[in-house]
Amino acid sequence: MKEKDLINLGFKRNNVSPKESGEPKTIYYYTYDFLGFCLITDCDNDIQNDVWSVYIFEYEHIKFTKLKQVIKFISLLKKAQ
Repeated sequence: MKEKDLINLGFKRNNVSPKESGEPKTIYYYTYDFLGFCLITDCDNDIQNDVWSVYIFEYEHIKFTKLKQVIKFISLLKKAQ
């Protein structure tokens, strides 16, 4: 999935300063918070060819790589609300 897809789904950009990250420039990642869950992406400096993945925070072994997967997961949780 692309960065634009994350933005269109309502993911929030989180900037991390060079001082906080130890990187030479500000880096960023995206989060989507709902129902006590937080979906999170890798940092932009780990992204290649604008291909982003989404994880459940603190459960990084659960990884979504396709936009349709993320849409279905969010929809399922919203229906359970």
